[in-house]
Amino acid sequence: MVIGVSASFVVAEAVLEMGHELLQFRGLARIGYVWDYFEIGNAYGIFRCALPGVLMYWQDHSAVHILIIVLYWLRLTEVYFSERLSLQLLPIERLARGLGPAAVVATISFC
Repeated sequence: MVIGVSASFVVAEAVLEMGHELLQFRGLARIGYVWDYFEIGNAYGIFRCALPGVLMYWQDHSAVHILIIVLYWLRLTEVYFSERLSLQLLPIERLARGLGPAAVVATISFC
């Protein structure tokens, strides 16, 4: 199976992020707080690692591509660059709420 350059980059990033999640779990386990790792935020983190990793096996599925693109766009809302850039991204964040029905229709039509 031949993977394109961009898919290889996305998969490599997923592997690195999974390593980060494992180190976070190991750190909490070392200090005796294993159960503190099992929360919704970390479950979302594992999902963010696993979904791009799936691209290695399902390259031809457009649904996987769409989910990965949406996942990376959602990451923009987590980053704080500066006040000026945040003011420029704010309308995009508000736009996401209005695009909900259109996203559902697009997902159904592409999948």
